[in-house]
Amino acid sequence: MTTPIVIIGGGINGLTAAALLSKRGRKVLLLEARKTLGGLASRSSFHDGFHVPGILHDTSRFRPVIEKALNLEKFGVKRIQPPSLLAPQLDGALLSIERDAINGQVTEEDRENFAAFRGFIDRISPTISKICEQPAPNPEGSLFPLALKALKLRLLGRRDMVEILRVGPMCAGDWMRDRFQSEALGAALAYDGIEGCFLGPWSAGTAFNLLISSCLRGLPVEGGPQALVESLRAAAEDAGAEIRTDAPVSQIHLNDNGICGVSLSNGDKLEADTVAATCDPKQLFLRLMDQSLLPTRLLHDVKHFRARGTSAKIHLALDGPLKTTSGEEVAHLRTGSTLDALERAFDASKYHLFAENPVLDVTVPSMSNPSLCPEDKHVVSIMAHAVSYDLKGGWDDSSRTSLAEAVISTLEAHCPNLSSQIIAREVLTPQDLEQRFLLTGGHIHHGEHALDQLLFMRPTAQCAQHKTPVKGLYLCGSGCHPGGGITGAPGWLGAQQILKG
Repeated sequence: MTTPIVIIGGGINGLTAAALLSKRGRKVLLLEARKTLGGLASRSSFHDGFHVPGILHDTSRFRPVIEKALNLEKFGVKRIQPPSLLAPQLDGALLSIERDAINGQVTEEDRENFAAFRGFIDRISPTISKICEQPAPNPEGSLFPLALKALKLRLLGRRDMVEILRVGPMCAGDWMRDRFQSEALGAALAYDGIEGCFLGPWSAGTAFNLLISSCLRGLPVEGGPQALVESLRAAAEDAGAEIRTDAPVSQIHLNDNGICGVSLSNGDKLEADTVAATCDPKQLFLRLMDQSLLPTRLLHDVKHFRARGTSAKIHLALDGPLKTTSGEEVAHLRTGSTLDALERAFDASKYHLFAENPVLDVTVPSMSNPSLCPEDKHVVSIMAHAVSYDLKGGWDDSSRTSLAEAVISTLEAHCPNLSSQIIAREVLTPQDLEQRFLLTGGHIHHGEHALDQLLFMRPTAQCAQHKTPVKGLYLCGSGCHPGGGITGAPGWLGAQQILKG
C-alpha cells in the first residue's frame, strides 16, 4: 500500500497543503499536535462564554488563487468589507482610514497623497502578488525565472519600477514621511512593516515589509479565521485527506534514501517517504530530526535564522462595546500617534523590556462576529508590539500584570471607560506563545521578515523552493517563502513542489 504524505501541522498552511494534495489524488495524513485545528488562527476560549478568533485573525491576505483553485466558496468562504482603521493623532482626535479615503483632520495635500499611494499599490499589487504566489527563484538554478520576474517589474512602467527599487531597502519611517505630512497616518500604515518582528519603523527593509503587506491585502473572510479553517478542513476531507488532531510528532526518521517515517508522542510509528512540515524551521531541524544526519551547512544556517519574538497578545472580555472619547464604537484601532513613538516602543525590547506605552493593534472581532461572546458583551483582541521575549527579570504573574496594565493604560488614553468595562483578561507573552504553539522565540511569523530572510533566503538558500536537502522533506510553513500571516501561500507552494517530485 502506498504510504501517505504526512503533513505536520494543522494550521492554515497545513490545511491548504492537505486540500491541494488530496485534490490532486495524493494520499494525505495531516497530524496536528493540538486538539483543535488552525494553529495561530484557531478559535479559543479565555473566559466563560468569551472566545477569540485566533492569535492571528487578519484573513484579508489569504490568497484568492487558493480560494478559487480549492473552490472554497462551495465550503462557505465569503468575503466582506473590512472595518475602518482608527488612528489617534497627537491632539487626541482620530483619523478614520478606509481603503481609498481618509476621514479626519488631515490636509487636502495628504488626502491627495493617500490617493496616490493607494493608486501605486493597486498598480503593482498584481505583480507583487504573483511573486508571492510562485516559488522563490532558485539561486543555484537557471536565471531565466529571475529574469522573467524582472521583466514583469519593468512592464509596470519606469516610474513604478523605480519606486519599488527605491523603496525596497528603505525603512518604513522614511517612506511614510516621504509620502505624508500626517505623522498619525504614517505611523498607522507603518505598523504593517514591523508587526511581529524585531524591528522598528527606522529599521532598514521595513518599507519592503509594508509594501508586500499592502499589496497582498484584500477583503477579509466572513466569520474570521475559524470560518476559513473549517472551509479548508471541509475541502481537504472532501478530497480524501485524513486529519488527526491531538497527534504531536516527536521525531522524523531518516534512512539512506531520505525520509522513512515519523513517530508520535504516544509511541505510534508511521511509515512515510514524504513529509511536509509547517512547523518553524528551528523546531523542524533542531528538535524533530537527528542533527547528526543533516548537512553541516544546513544546520549552521538554521541555527542562525533569527526568530526573536516581540509580540504579546492580550484578550479582554468587556461588558459592552469599546468606545472612543467621542463615543464611537471601535472595530479596529492602532495606537502610536507618531513614527518616533513606534520607534521608542521598539527601543524597550532591545534592552529586554517592554514599553510603558506599547504599540497596539486593537481589534474587536465581536463587532462582526457576535458568536464570540454573550449578547451585549464584546471581545477585544490586542497585539502588543515590541514586547521582549527574554524579559529582564523573567516573565511571571507580576510582570504579566505590569504588561496588561501598560496595555490597558495605553488604550484607555483613547477609550476612557475601558477599565470599568473589563470582565476578564488573558495575557500571552512571547514565551507563552512559544509554549502554547511551539513557536521558537514566540515568533508569530516563524522567523524575522528581514531582507536577508525573505525570498530564496527563507529560511536558507538550501531550501530555496520548499524542497530541503533531505529527500522527501518539504517546507510548507511561515518560515519559508513568502512568510507569515494568514495567506496559505507557503502551504500552497510547498504542496506544488511535492507534486512536481
